[in-house]
This record gives sequence, C-alpha cells and structure tokens, in this order.
Amino acid sequence: MPAISFVLLPGRHHLVTAFQVARLREILDGEARDEGGVAVDMADGAAIVWAPTSATHHGTRRNPVPANRREAMIEAASDAAGLISLVAPVPDVRRSPRFATTVVRSASLTLGVELDPATTVVACSTPEVAALYRELGYRIVAVEDSRDPEPARPWNVLELAVADATGWRDLVDPAALAYLERYRLIDLIRTVHTDPTVSADGD
Repeated sequence: MPAISFVLLPGRHHLVTAFQVARLREILDGEARDEGGVAVDMADGAAIVWAPTSATHHGTRRNPVPANRREAMIEAASDAAGLISLVAPVPDVRRSPRFATTVVRSASLTLGVELDPATTVVACSTPEVAALYRELGYRIVAVEDSRDPEPARPWNVLELAVADATGWRDLVDPAALAYLERYRLIDLIRTVHTDPTVSADGD
C-alpha cells in the first residue's frame, strides 16, 4: 500500500484530550494499524487534518464553542506537541448518508488538496461515523477504541468539565487546557450546558 499523507480526524473538537495527542503521535510515527490489522505506513511530512464539524453553529449544548476558538485551540495543542496539523472547519449540516462526503469535500476544498482514500486514512472511534467513511473506501484507524479499557472521549471529558468532576483537567491536553482557561471557555461551556433556556440545537 502507498504511504499515507493525511490523517483525517472529523469531530466537533470542543476540546483536545491528552490521549488524542498521544494517539495521533503514534499514527504519524507509523506505529498504528487500521481496523483490518494492516500497518499504516506514513509518508514523510504527513499531517493531521482536523475537521471541526458544525463550524457555523455555536452557543448551544451540541456546539458551545465557536469554530474560531476551536481552531485556535487545535493549533495551540498541535504546536506544543510538535504535530503537523491542518484545520479545515466544516459548515453545520444535517447528519445524512452523505455526511462523510460533505466533510471530505469541504476539507479538500479548504486545504486545496485531495483527501482521497489513496492518500488519507480516517481516525475515528464512532462506529456509525466510521461506517460512512468506510463505504467511501477509506481505511479506518481506531482512536479511543484502540485501547482496553477505552480512555475518555472528548465529549465525555467536556461533560466532566461541566460537572467540575475531580481530575478532569488531567485528561485534557495541557496546551488545550491553557487555551480554554485563557479565554474562559470552560465558563462558557458550563453556562451553555446549565442554562435551562438553551437547548441542544436552538440558540
């Protein structure tokens, strides 16, 4: 199989976990296998493509943090970890069988590169989402479900942060945490999640 140039990481990306950064480093270093057990051979200079979905939607429980803040947090975490990263925000669209196609085409257009199955693997641990990319011919590399027991996923960590549960900060990438605290984004997330007038999708 040809060497892979891009690792597509779709998601809402309201925070970045320490595990995510460690796992992405493993993938870029060629230490990961796809779901079929085949080693993922990475090209020199391969990059992570973060695709924050619902980039045109914020201020709700589903998407509390604006896309520009998410993008800056990803850049801060990537720079601190020495990850080669590209960020390609994806507009808010309804979940449909064409969701993966929309993400790929939007990210490819934003970055000016072709994120096709020959050059790209998809890092994903959400079965229904992974299935959409698999149908398009992409190889899937597990993230959280590459471990047993599974580490907390970003949304789980966000919920722990809302509850101010003990130890939640230890689960967040340090550079991402510093950014979230600098801009008081945890306060924003808590306000959005606890305000009874705010719904999952409404303003």
